[in-house]
Amino acid sequence: MENTGITWYSNGYDVWLDNINPNRLKTALRNGLKKSLRIVQKEAKNNLKRATPRYNSGRNQWGLRLIRGIMVKLYKEQKNDIRGVVEIMGKGKSADFRLKFFENGTQGRFTKNGWHRGRMKSTPFFNPAVESTKGEVESSLEGNYNEALEKAYNKFIINSLKK
Repeated sequence: MENTGITWYSNGYDVWLDNINPNRLKTALRNGLKKSLRIVQKEAKNNLKRATPRYNSGRNQWGLRLIRGIMVKLYKEQKNDIRGVVEIMGKGKSADFRLKFFENGTQGRFTKNGWHRGRMKSTPFFNPAVESTKGEVESSLEGNYNEALEKAYNKFIINSLKK
């Protein structure tokens, strides 16, 4: 086989990956995971807009808006384990308890005297969003993770050139 004279010069990315601080890897993983989960969040918000016309109207007595209750959360289950979830029934300042009534509906409610106080029909918006975007999220996860790693690497290069 002839030597064509082509040589490969590494730009330092492989060396950087071998010597990177584990916290930077976790940050890149979090960023990639969050970006992938936002696909589900966006679809759920679009479905909520179709389910109720007052999704983003003025704040209620608790200071909440329905549209802000669809949240992406990341949490640590074990030491080096990062999990992500898109939820509508979570805890926190922006969690809106009313979303579960739109998703699941309510049973008929009656007073002690037998007066009917209403019932909400279920208008599922979250489960269809999860089912329709599951494949897209799984396929985009690796690409988003690599993109976040490249962004961290470029930031590292820019910071090292400043010194």
